[in-house]
Amino acid sequence: FVLLVGDSHLRSVADGIVPMPVGGLAFGVMSTPGACADLLRLEVSQAVLPREPDAVCVMAPSNNLTASRTVEEAGDAFERYLLAILSRWPKVFCTAMIPRLVGSWERQDLFQQEYHRRSAKLRVSYVPIHDDLPS
Repeated sequence: FVLLVGDSHLRSVADGIVPMPVGGLAFGVMSTPGACADLLRLEVSQAVLPREPDAVCVMAPSNNLTASRTVEEAGDAFERYLLAILSRWPKVFCTAMIPRLVGSWERQDLFQQEYHRRSAKLRVSYVPIHDDLPS
């Protein structure tokens, strides 16, 4: 059982619009539209799951682009978010933030770098995905 945690980018999966692959894996999806890292942290800390996940995939929160005043503030919130997840489940990895059409690419890149640094600090694998997305 793999738990996917993120903001509105997971909404179509949570609503069943995007089908999950058939196979031996089971997925759970926590999607909190509009949530920044601090709100996602609260959601995760209060989540009641049907069973313990074998792994947790965290999508880096893109809503901090507007919720945070600085890159460091976003990094602090992201680190608190990861620590909350790690306090519940030991096997955690993170995918990079989904690129947004709002805001400069330079600012988004700075956030990606900060999230990557904070993940590395906590020994959480951070997987870049922007090159795998259609342009």
